[in-house]
Amino acid sequence: MRVNPDTCLKKQLMNAYKLIAYLFICGVPLLLAISCRKDAPSLDEPRPVFGDPVTKPKGQPVGDAVSTVIDARGGTLWFHGAVRLEIPPGAVEQPTAFGIQPITNTLDEASPYPAFRLTPEGTHFKKPIQVSFLYEPETGGHPQTRMVAFQNDKGIWCGVSTALDETQRQLTVETTHFSDWVWFDLLSLRKDRESVGAGGTVSLKLLQQ
Repeated sequence: MRVNPDTCLKKQLMNAYKLIAYLFICGVPLLLAISCRKDAPSLDEPRPVFGDPVTKPKGQPVGDAVSTVIDARGGTLWFHGAVRLEIPPGAVEQPTAFGIQPITNTLDEASPYPAFRLTPEGTHFKKPIQVSFLYEPETGGHPQTRMVAFQNDKGIWCGVSTALDETQRQLTVETTHFSDWVWFDLLSLRKDRESVGAGGTVSLKLLQQ
């Protein structure tokens, strides 16, 4: 029986993604347990380190923005089924122009997905606004390793607490300020080719944001 090399590659990648998700799901509770211990650690005890923050440039517009004016009654703004803003009543007191602008993704330049500039920037909302990112079912990676981040005024991308709804394929966060936002995979597996013939090899690289 002949075996399709592309089928074998897909199976290998799927197994790798499952392993990544397993390690992530098992590892995060352990790290949280370590960080939430009631007894203070000794000064010599090493702490989990995920890398130093990296300053990235601001993204550049890559498409037309959508906008609408929302007042104290609240409202919703969609960007082509990819990003949704839900502004609750009382978040703003006066009619305010809200906007969503696709920009280059400077958190992960290799990602095919853009980041988004949410406006108005510099405004502190009186109630948290829900920001939801929707991903397609064929999106690579594993949903359990996904998170949302924003870029602060120093150019550093900062991850925030993210709610995952796998049924709706949706990642949701709450915020009282706007800036540049994006969803990303905490762990991702990159390959150097899409297909391989019999006896060929594929290089896999595990990346951690």
